[in-house]
Amino acid sequence: MCPRIGISSYAIKPEGTAHGFPLIILVFITSLFNSSYAQDIDKDSLLAKYKEKEVLTYSKENIQLLNRLAESYRFRDPDSLLLFTKELNALSKENNDFIGIALGKMREGNYYSDIGDRKNALERYFEAEELLQGVHAPKLEIDLYTQLVIESFFSGQPGKTLESAYKGIDIAQQNDLIWHEARLRHILGFVYTQNKLYEEAEEELLNAIHLWEKTDDSLSLYGSRSNLARNSILSGDIKKAKKFFKGNIPFFGKLNETLWLARSYMVQSHILLEEKELSQALNSNKKYDSLLGKLKNPRDRILTYNLFSKLYFFTDQYDKAKQYADSTLYHALQLKDSVELLNGYESLSKMAMEKSDYGAAAKYSSLALPIKEVLDKRLRENNLKIMRTKLELEYEQVEKEIADRKRLIEQQGITVIVVLLLGVLLIILFLTGKIVRKRRRVNAELREISQTKNKLFSIIGHDLKAPINTLQELLELYDSRTISKGEISKVLPRLKENVDNSAFTLNNLLFWARTQMNGLKSNPTSVSIKEKATIVRELYRTRLDKKNIDFRCQIPNDIKVNADSVHLEIILRNIISNAIRFTAEKGQITFDCQEKDGMVEIAICDNGIGMDKSTVRQLLGNRNMEAKEGTHKEKGPGLGLQISKELIAVNNGELKVESEVGKGSCFQILLPIGHG
Repeated sequence: MCPRIGISSYAIKPEGTAHGFPLIILVFITSLFNSSYAQDIDKDSLLAKYKEKEVLTYSKENIQLLNRLAESYRFRDPDSLLLFTKELNALSKENNDFIGIALGKMREGNYYSDIGDRKNALERYFEAEELLQGVHAPKLEIDLYTQLVIESFFSGQPGKTLESAYKGIDIAQQNDLIWHEARLRHILGFVYTQNKLYEEAEEELLNAIHLWEKTDDSLSLYGSRSNLARNSILSGDIKKAKKFFKGNIPFFGKLNETLWLARSYMVQSHILLEEKELSQALNSNKKYDSLLGKLKNPRDRILTYNLFSKLYFFTDQYDKAKQYADSTLYHALQLKDSVELLNGYESLSKMAMEKSDYGAAAKYSSLALPIKEVLDKRLRENNLKIMRTKLELEYEQVEKEIADRKRLIEQQGITVIVVLLLGVLLIILFLTGKIVRKRRRVNAELREISQTKNKLFSIIGHDLKAPINTLQELLELYDSRTISKGEISKVLPRLKENVDNSAFTLNNLLFWARTQMNGLKSNPTSVSIKEKATIVRELYRTRLDKKNIDFRCQIPNDIKVNADSVHLEIILRNIISNAIRFTAEKGQITFDCQEKDGMVEIAICDNGIGMDKSTVRQLLGNRNMEAKEGTHKEKGPGLGLQISKELIAVNNGELKVESEVGKGSCFQILLPIGHG
């Protein structure tokens, strides 16, 4: 006894078996199983290889050869299909190869399907399903379920149809078999179309096309497009049908694929018929009929006869129309095809009415009516069964997913607990780190507050105390008659300058302290830049004259900004005060202004001592600046620019600084344009 052969030995690409359809509206369902393998199955090459062998002995290679030869004759020559199937069965049974036996059962099912014997076809498929129980052969299982989808559908078992389709799709998805999933979705789309569920059909066919695009199977891709075109025709959307069908005939013609090309002409004929292009539709159907002459396919013959009957009827060629209607009726009776039988009776009834033969018309109508009622009833029942089965399968899938998740949790319970503990630990570490970072930030803020406090005490103790002490001593000397009026008049300018500086510093300190306690609030109005510039220039007239600084103020009268008037004056006083402090004698300060991109740009530039890049970065950052002496040893607390930055920001503005050591600085203040 020979050992059983595993499925991995075969390298089989499964096909489907479907023929003998009572309603072949979407014709590409059958050719999908056979022609889509035209790229892989060269029938002539296989026959040549078969004829080379004088005696066909048992081997994995020969089992595969017989299987592929049998499938290559699907929908073309049932007798040849049966011949190679019998040889496949004999060789497999003789050597107890249960996989080969399962393949033989499937090919027998193919044969019975092709000759219209669905009962025997289903029996063979069910026997193959039993043989494959417990075997991991995903491609072969999907092939089997594909046969069951088609045969169950045309045997009036919609529940089994959907069940088989979703079983196959599930196996395909689990094993990442994109091509096989695409084929099943294509067939499922066909099933929905046959039941006039056009939206569901379009969804599945578009799914199939999306999957075909990930493979190199252009033939099947165009087949699904053709089915979409026909589905659109039946749903009444001719525009969409033409879109999906575009390019199909040139594609199949280039490949010289007879069956696909023939059926493409049939689809084209239906499109032209819907557009009332009867002459072109007739020519297209003639091409369809001519190509069918190369194939043994009685089912397609019924389709072309029925279409000829309609086209000749619409072109008033009643004799030819009746001839083809009779042919449709004859072959439908032979094949027990209820749908085409109904089409034949309805066509003959219409023709009889056109010839005023009311007796014949009534006769054909009476024959058609019970068939139509049965088919309509069956369609309604099938639709209910399909939708109910779909809901049940979806519910089963959800239950399965829930069960799988529960099982996974049970199997990995310890892992889950460890992960949870690690998660808790990470959260604790994260929160701890966050607390540490927050504490560091608070400590840094406290250090900055402490430094600010020390700086304030230093300012109050030195910068403010010194000029007040000087004034106090001077007044005591004058009171004691130690110093004369003439001597006092000599020191008064210097004394006034010291008092002015102290008053300015005190104002800055008070303003800064107020903002620290209450926060900054802006009360914007439309403020004239030139007016504020004039006030500030007059305020610093003495300091400017003392250093002989050329102060150039070039501001148009009509430019205004939308800002807090008090804030703007403080900003300008601080920046110009700094410019005077760090500009040498006979230096120059310019005050310019222009509108730019919805803002007003105020530029205060000097040719003083300037700053390096590090100092500019500190200035624009949030760090407190150390006070520096001016060119005449002028002192300042260093708060002016910090206050100015905050005031500019609260007035929706921006401060830019450009500076170079030894060449001076330029402060650019951007504020919103004022109106009115």
